[in-house]
Order: sequence, then C-alpha cells, then structure tokens
Amino acid sequence: MRSIILTLLVQLLSFSVYCQDENAVYERVVKDYVLKLRPPNIDYTLKTTITVIDTPASIDSLNISDYKRFKQKCNRLDKQTFLDFVSKSRENVHFENVNIDKIEFVVFTKDSVPKYEELILQYPHWVFSILEFSNIGFNDENNQALIYYSFNSGAGVGGGFYLVYEKKRKKWKQKGFIPAWAS
Repeated sequence: MRSIILTLLVQLLSFSVYCQDENAVYERVVKDYVLKLRPPNIDYTLKTTITVIDTPASIDSLNISDYKRFKQKCNRLDKQTFLDFVSKSRENVHFENVNIDKIEFVVFTKDSVPKYEELILQYPHWVFSILEFSNIGFNDENNQALIYYSFNSGAGVGGGFYLVYEKKRKKWKQKGFIPAWAS
C-alpha cells in the first residue's frame, strides 16, 4: 500500500511540474511573439485578448520521418522532444489550462471564426491576428520543448513556425526556429 501511495505522489508531482512547464512555454511564446502583434493606441494594462484556433491545421501530416528535416534546421532538437510533439500535435490544445497574467484566450474552431470587424467590436483588447498553437512536446528530462505557433493577420499577412525552447535554471529560452510557412 505504501508503494502505491508513493507512486501516486510521484506521478502527481511529475504532472504538476509538467503543467507548470507547459504554461511557462506558452507564456514565453506569447511574450516573445504574440504581444509584438498588438496594435498601438489601445490600453492593454487590464488585459490582452488572443483569438486562437483549437487545433492547428498545418501540422496534421507530421510523422517520425520529418525528424531529419527538423534536425537539419535545429541541430539541438532532441528526438524524444520531436516524437512527443508529433504524438501530441493532433490533439486539441486546452487553453482553459493555460494561465498567463492579463491574457484572455478566446478559442474558435476553424469554421467558427468571426470576421475581423466583429472581433474588433467584441474584443476591444484584441491582438489583430488569429493564432494557432500546438500542444507542446517535451523530452524525457522536461528541459527541452517543441511548439508550433502561427499567426494570420489578414489577407497575405501571416506565418507559422516551430520553436525549440530549453530550460536552464527554471527559465525557458528559445534555442531554435524552424520556418513552416509564410505569406
């Protein structure tokens, strides 16, 4: 009985650390990329609204054979990180679990995204882009992460890329950038 309780406690602590790391990586991407998309002349001191698609479409076809291509673009990318990313990439991202101070996530399916004019009226603190985030792949040590991020800011303005982050002394820093598409 004691070993069962100890095993459950270790799993619970591991899950807690994993969730903290996941939230920290999303926060890092938001700070590194998303907040730079905010239009000027809007007071963002109360909050910033980010509109996201629940499942990114651009990564549906990834599989293990793509690892070599990714490794050429970022030689630091660990194979386990990539494999974990591929296995999680087909699942919806649960933004209700992401908690970033003063950031409000509004989630849409691909078929339910309103027009930009409607979004501006409904969300006055909106970053003028529709974003996609993937779930995050981690290596076994939980010190490397791979995430897909894209933005669409209207006709002909957008891009998507994969980001590699590494954790040193509890801080996540970007260590790789792998382009996916641009318009």
